[in-house]
Amino acid sequence: MLASTLWIVRQIVINVELRELVINLDSARSAVQSYRDRFGYLPGDDVNTDSRWGEGAPHGDGDGRISGAWLESDSLNDKSEPEDRLAWLHLRRARMWPGPIEGRRALGLPANAAGGYIGVQSGNFGIDGVVICLSDLDEAQASALDRQLDDGRPGTGYVRAAKEANSSAGASLYTPDSDYFLCRAL
Repeated sequence: MLASTLWIVRQIVINVELRELVINLDSARSAVQSYRDRFGYLPGDDVNTDSRWGEGAPHGDGDGRISGAWLESDSLNDKSEPEDRLAWLHLRRARMWPGPIEGRRALGLPANAAGGYIGVQSGNFGIDGVVICLSDLDEAQASALDRQLDDGRPGTGYVRAAKEANSSAGASLYTPDSDYFLCRAL
């Protein structure tokens, strides 16, 4: 009886975590789309930030892409912030994402419900266009999200995943005891 109760409680916790991870993906997706609709540029790629937030506001290059590798952009400096980090600054300054609007922390990646990060960039894991990504997902979380949102296969569809140790999509199955990045097409 105790074992079945513990199993039920564990399933409830897993379902709550999955709902929160879906909310992370949906919220970031909605924020990026709202920014593009309102300002005509993707966040991070926006070239007109001076007119909105004052002279010298960090801006992108306006090429229609969010460049950068969202989880690898740790070497930030004042002159060349990667667009994947500028995206969060632009979203925060536009009041479309919570968090600081000034300083280095305004460029920081937001946390996801699994204890990892939420990222945004153009093109990842073979998906063209903008993707919203999550890090630090265990196999159960990654495979459940993929099944719920797409086809359940990490290397196909509009939801793709890769082992964090490898970080290139294309695996045909999720494997236990691995942590994953998961990206969803905008």
